[in-house]
Order: sequence, then structure tokens, then C-alpha cells
Amino acid sequence: MESNALKFPEPVHLKGNHSPLSIWLEVHSANQFWAKTYVQLLDTPRRSTALRIIDDNRETASSLSSFPVERWKNVCNGFGWTTIAASLLSWCAGATLEDVLDFWRSKQIFPERGIGHDFPALLINPQLLPGDSLTDIIRTGKDEIGVLVILASKMGDIDIDVSKEKLSILPADLRKMIESRSNSDA
Repeated sequence: MESNALKFPEPVHLKGNHSPLSIWLEVHSANQFWAKTYVQLLDTPRRSTALRIIDDNRETASSLSSFPVERWKNVCNGFGWTTIAASLLSWCAGATLEDVLDFWRSKQIFPERGIGHDFPALLINPQLLPGDSLTDIIRTGKDEIGVLVILASKMGDIDIDVSKEKLSILPADLRKMIESRSNSDA
């Protein structure tokens, strides 16, 4: 017979006095304000305010570092999967970037193109992301959506280490996202 402890686990208390539910709610709420308020600050002298919001939400998300990825998947199965939920998964113990990208791919969700416009992508755990080399980004992303999500997670320029010829055969959305992330003439 299954014990009650396994059948009805105790509430989870994470660092920062968070619970999985409080993290879910807090970061989903921040997402609502991002598009309406903070993203517009990125191109102003108040850029640091917007960057602080990202850092604050990443700090909140980092509270999931001891929470097993499989349990977060159960939380998301109960509350419903969103791009925020998938990005938060990246902070869980045992998570991989592929876990996050699988959600975006399965829903065929293309991230916002402008730098900083896609809040969920900005929240992906940076420790899971490749460096800023386009070759590494393409290798890690594997397909158009994967590469787009990784590019959307980057706040700055990327290193265009791919020839113009190779860039020219990429899908149009991907080329536009790459162009928006580069000051160079690849």
C-alpha cells in the first residue's frame, strides 16, 4: 500500500521563501507588464530599469534550482503550459535546453523578433544557452524555432561567423532575427 507521504507530498518551500505556485504567478504577472511597460524602456535612458526586471525575474526563477524538472512538468500539466512555464522549467534541477525548446516546437510558437521583446525567451536560464556565436546558436537550436528562441534570449549582438551565402539560404524570419542582433556586415 502506498504511504500517505508519497500519495500526498508536503508543500514545497524553495529558496527566497517561494513555492512553485508563487513563482508561477509572480513571473506570469511580470510577463503581462513587460510588453505593456518595460520593453519600451530598452531604447531609453531607463534601460537599466528594464534590465533589472529581467534580473529580478531570473532571480525568482532561480529558486527552482532544487525543484526537480519532472515535478515542474507536473505543475505545468496542472496549471497549463505557457512559454513562461517552459522558460521557468529551464531553472529546475535536471532541466535541459532541449526540454524548453520542445515546448516551443510542439506549439509552433515563433518568438518576438525585437531585442528584448520576448520576455519568456529572456527568462531562459543563461547557463543552458550557447555563447553568442551564430554557429553555436544554430548547432544548439537545431531547427528554425530552436534557433529563433535562442536568438530571442540574447539581449545583445551576436557574432555572425557564418558566410553571407549560408545566411542567404536561411528562412526569412530567421534572417531578419539575425540581422536585428548584429551590427556587423556578415
